[in-house]
Amino acid sequence: MEDTAVQTAASHRLSRRQTVGLVLVLLLGVALRFLDVAGTVVDHPFRSDAAVYYKTAYNLNTYGVYSHDINESDGRESAPQPDAFVTPGYPLFLTLFVDRPPEPSIFHEVELWQALIGSVTLLLVFYLFWQLAGYAVGLLAMLLTAISPHQVDTTLFMVTETWFTLLLMAALAAFAARLAGPRRFLPALLAAGALLGAAALTRPILEFFPPFLAAMLFLAHPRRQALKGGAVLLAGFLLLWLPWLVRNEVSIGKAGDSSVMIDTLTAGMYPDFEYEHNPASLARPSRWDPRFVEINKDLGSALHEIGRRFREHPGEELEWYLVGKPVTLWSWEVIEGGWDAYIYPVRRGSPYETNLLFRITHDVAYYLHWPLVLLAFLTTFYVWLPRAKRQLPAPALLMARVIGLLLLYNTGVLMVLAPFVRYSIPFLPLVFGMAMLGGLLLLRWDRRRKAPPGQPLPAQ
Repeated sequence: MEDTAVQTAASHRLSRRQTVGLVLVLLLGVALRFLDVAGTVVDHPFRSDAAVYYKTAYNLNTYGVYSHDINESDGRESAPQPDAFVTPGYPLFLTLFVDRPPEPSIFHEVELWQALIGSVTLLLVFYLFWQLAGYAVGLLAMLLTAISPHQVDTTLFMVTETWFTLLLMAALAAFAARLAGPRRFLPALLAAGALLGAAALTRPILEFFPPFLAAMLFLAHPRRQALKGGAVLLAGFLLLWLPWLVRNEVSIGKAGDSSVMIDTLTAGMYPDFEYEHNPASLARPSRWDPRFVEINKDLGSALHEIGRRFREHPGEELEWYLVGKPVTLWSWEVIEGGWDAYIYPVRRGSPYETNLLFRITHDVAYYLHWPLVLLAFLTTFYVWLPRAKRQLPAPALLMARVIGLLLLYNTGVLMVLAPFVRYSIPFLPLVFGMAMLGGLLLLRWDRRRKAPPGQPLPAQ
């Protein structure tokens, strides 16, 4: 008879030794984040997306208008016209800090709060994978997230990654908490839906995922319970998402602004992020393309150009979209930003250049990166095989499938759009956890293979 390899949820409190391990990993993660903030100077932090978010928050606080434009005439500011250029999740967070034109003290204050948010995220990662696969998997997923330079460095920049990661992990943790008791089933799913709504308002890539998540409930719950739970989850999502659509219809006459999506679609049409394979254009191919303004003017023009490329170079385009894009997305180097794990360039003096602890954790994370990514995706596919049903209890199997589906969903969407490495950063904790789950299943399989017939396996 197959033994249960993984417990679905923690059935008891942490022991003293386990609590000490948890605290030590948390302190390591906290130290790396706050020391990174204290020792790193971002080169021109008011740029690109950060400038858009800053201006949007500034206009909200100053004029009560949601817009990323700064309206100036004769050297004087006035209220801009409303827009929907970016979703409001992150600008609303920034309104807590942005109350005047950009200055270093505001950026530093945001960095400190994001370091705290990143530290709280570590506890959510532990809780999620502790519930899924036990203490060891939860702690290792938390440790890998704690030392990940990508997770550490996102706190330095006024971009969505840190805030989005928190909301994403909180949504999944709430989904996992639906099993805490019958009375918590619907409240947990309502919270999961609302948190997914907040996450989608921060990064709209998630706006089509809630129906998939609701459908997954039918794999592990009776039909009536799954139907009710799915409806509550979607209601929680729409509770936050619908007001944004209504606001847009009232303020700008349409449900949203497609320009960012078009920009991302066209940015992703260049194989290897190069214009005509010119290495000098790496990560900035659109600046080299003399036809880019024409191509990028609307969705029809963008799709026509992509279709033309497929007709003229089908092999190259298929290889880029089916192989090159997912490989690029999950790569280490943030080539579209500041390289290595930096979203924007930083000045010399980063702790990753001067501090031994930072250098060690960087190198460990760097050399483990691809093995972890590959193991995570192998586990993602494995949990859908019939054999996985004999190795994982139904609730744990469902949670593993949900996390794997989310990784595939993110990969699939960005295979169509632009596979910027920074877009994979919020999902790295899920990669780490799925890789550790895969390692646990491999360990259990090896123990079973080596055990004499009839001899019980040691307890997990």
